[in-house]
Formats: sequence, structure tokens, C-alpha cells
Amino acid sequence: MLGLSPYESPLSLWLRKMGLAGPQAKRAEMEWGNRLEPVVADKFFEGDGRWPWGIGTPATYTHPDRPWQAASPDRFISYSATVAEQADAILEVKTSPYGEGFGIPGTDEIPVYYRCQVLWYLSTLGLSTAHIAVLIGGYDYREYKIELNQQALEDIDTLIVEGSAFIASMKGNRRPNIDSHDQTYQVLREQHPDITAGEDIDLGTPLGFDYLMTKDDLTAAEKKHKIIRSQVIDAMGNANYGTWLGERIVRRQAKGVDGLPFLASTRKDPRERIHPSIQGAKA
Repeated sequence: MLGLSPYESPLSLWLRKMGLAGPQAKRAEMEWGNRLEPVVADKFFEGDGRWPWGIGTPATYTHPDRPWQAASPDRFISYSATVAEQADAILEVKTSPYGEGFGIPGTDEIPVYYRCQVLWYLSTLGLSTAHIAVLIGGYDYREYKIELNQQALEDIDTLIVEGSAFIASMKGNRRPNIDSHDQTYQVLREQHPDITAGEDIDLGTPLGFDYLMTKDDLTAAEKKHKIIRSQVIDAMGNANYGTWLGERIVRRQAKGVDGLPFLASTRKDPRERIHPSIQGAKA
């Protein structure tokens, strides 16, 4: 609903909630995330001095005053060795191929969309602590922790305001604006799966003009970026990171059949800038 998630846009979510679009197709990363969840959870709870209770696989819970605010945590945690029924915190399990957005283990530096999810769950359940266990690249295990400090409480207020506005838009049948999110384009493609052969529709101005101009601009920008990309990887040599004004803006990493390095941006997702309070909390 915030436009922060890479997996859903405000419009695609709205259409699904309104029954105007079907559920997302299952992706391989979702399947393997589900398969690996119990394995990563077991890792979190093992070892001396660990809290002994990971209470089942919880169901879905709703806020007592806001029935539209729901939470489905992966595990509840009890800090007591004798009272397994008392939930003191939640555990969220994640998997990530490259670890984008995950910072120093033990901190609260997680991707902003996961931060929103965890804060939403804590608000729904009336709890104050969340542990996040993540497996990166199939072997790099890390743990993070989020607690309800002042910044987190302010972020929750933002989430509730936005959530309430989203529910109101559904009741008022006010569709969110079309944005640049990939899921927006995907869900709109699904709205009209058939093609009426030979039929024309006048796009009018400025839509038709904008399509032609932005397409031409995009082609020129892509060509220029390819040149710059080659210049950057040439300048970097064997270095892992490329910096600008002291900030790491690009890194060389390798994957695939040939294993040759390619460039990946280290800049935060620009969608994070939509809500400065949430971005600031993560920073």
C-alpha cells in the first residue's frame, strides 16, 4: 500500500483486494523461501543460551480496534523456559539471494519493506520486539532485531494512517494512480488478456505523444547508460566497489554460467524515499 515493496504496488494490491485481479503467480523464490523457513527458524533457536520456545507456526491475527490490520508472524518467541504459551516477541524468517538492504548483523538494518512488515506485525499484536533471521545466498546466516523505540512508533503511526487511507479508497472505489512499479504494469496486462484483432483505439493527446517521446528518451538513455556502464567497469579494474563522494554507488559481483563480474547498484531503492520518516529510521 506504500509502494515500497518490490513484490506489489498500491494499484496491484488494490485490484486484488477489490476482487478485480487474481492472486500473484507463484514465483520460485517464494516457493524456496517457504521450504527454507523451518530450516532457518531451527537455526535461530539452536545453541546454548537460546530462548527455548518457538511457539508453533502462528495463524493470522487482527488488531482489536482495526480489523483490517492483520499479522501472520512466522514464529512467536517466549523468553521464559517454563511458559511456552506467553509470547514475548516474534520471529520473521527471510531468504535473500544477494542480501540487498541487509546491513550489519545484530542491528535493525533490514530492507525498508521488511521493516514495514515487522512494525505492522508488532503494532497488530501489541508486542515490542521482533527478531529477523535471514539466509543470504544459501549459506550466509544473519540475525537482526527491531524494537519499538520512538522512531519505530512514529513509523507505525505513518503505516496506520496510510493503511486507513487505503481502506477508505477501497470503500470509496477510488483506484490508486498508475505508477512505475513493475507489478502495476503486470496487473494491468492481466486486466485485458484478450486481443480484438484489427481494433483501433485513439489514445489521444497527451498520452499518445507521451508514449512516443518517453520511448525515444528511454532508448537514448539506455544507450548512454550502456556506454557509461562499460566505462565504469573498465575504470574499476579488480575493485569490488566504486565510490563517488565517499559513497559506494556500485559494486562488481559475479554469478551465472560464465561467472564473470557485472555491475550492480548499491544505492537504496528510490521507492524508500516516498516516506522520509521510514527511510530515516532505516538510515
